[in-house]
Amino acid sequence: MVDGRYAFSEHQANQILELRLYQLTGLEREKITAEYQELIKTIQDLRDILAKEARVFQIIKKELPIDILEFFCLTPLPGSEDHKVLWQKGVWMDPDMNKYDLNHRVSHHSKMPDTEWEEAYRAAWAAFYTPRRFLELSTAPLLCVKYMS
Repeated sequence: MVDGRYAFSEHQANQILELRLYQLTGLEREKITAEYQELIKTIQDLRDILAKEARVFQIIKKELPIDILEFFCLTPLPGSEDHKVLWQKGVWMDPDMNKYDLNHRVSHHSKMPDTEWEEAYRAAWAAFYTPRRFLELSTAPLLCVKYMS
């Protein structure tokens, strides 16, 4: 020590800096490896979700408010841009205006036969609106009143 300061040679100072840099690099490598492993787990979980329809419905039921969710057919309502475009393209749309209520199929799906589309809609509806779900929906307003009082 000289005048209250450490007196390192340039070689010694460089060795200390390189050691610190090596240690920091090692820590960053560990951090990056840990982040990579976590991303791999997340990707595997997301692939599992996409592969299992039941998990998709489970997540929807768990994470979205039950009083907001509903299943409906996307309907090109008369007067909408979608209806106008389909009409201009000459796409068949049901002439019965009473069916334009979000619960009926009023045009053909581009990739699914009508029966398959309707079965898929009914299956999704039945999977979500279980007896338990109806009970939850019917008691939701009561719970709100209870907690607001």
